[in-house]
Amino acid sequence: MNNFENNMEIENYEIAQNEPETSQEIKTITPNEVYNWIKKNNLFKSPSAMKIAALLGGDRLSCTDEAVTIMDKEDKKIVGVATIAPEGEELSGHPTIVGEFILPEYRGQGLGKKLFIKTLERCKERGFKSIRVDIMSNKIGKIIENLQKDDKWSNYIIIGLKDTILDLFQG
Repeated sequence: MNNFENNMEIENYEIAQNEPETSQEIKTITPNEVYNWIKKNNLFKSPSAMKIAALLGGDRLSCTDEAVTIMDKEDKKIVGVATIAPEGEELSGHPTIVGEFILPEYRGQGLGKKLFIKTLERCKERGFKSIRVDIMSNKIGKIIENLQKDDKWSNYIIIGLKDTILDLFQG
C-alpha cells in the first residue's frame, strides 16, 4: 500500500509543507473526465454502483464544471474525485460540493479528508464566499464536523441535506 502524506500538487503547482516526497497529487479535471474515470474503473458495475449513482450520476454531474482529484502518482491513477457546481445543484445559485468518492481500496488513509480540504481551498480560490455540502454518509459528516471547529472553515461550509443514506450501500 502506498504511503500518502501532505506534500501535494494542485494543477501542477507544488504546495510545499516541509514533508517528504509522496505518491499523491491533487489536480482538477472536467466533468467529462470524471465520467470517463467512472467508466474506466467499471464503477457503474461494481459494488460501489449505488454510491456512484447517488454522488456522481446524471444531474449531479451535469451541474458541475470542475472536479478536484487525488491521484496516485506512482500508478498514475486517479483514486478519488470531488465535484464542484458553481451555481449549485438544480441551479440553486449557491456553490456546492456535489459529491466526493474515494476508490474503496484507497480508503482508510485520510485521503477523503485531504481531498475535501483541497476542494474547499479550490472553491475559495474561485471566489466562492461559502460552499454548500450535502452530508450523505457518516464519514463525510465527521470530516465536516471537525472542519467546522476550525475558524478557517466554520463560516464557510453550509450544510444542506444531512442524511446517512450512502452508509446503507457497500463499496
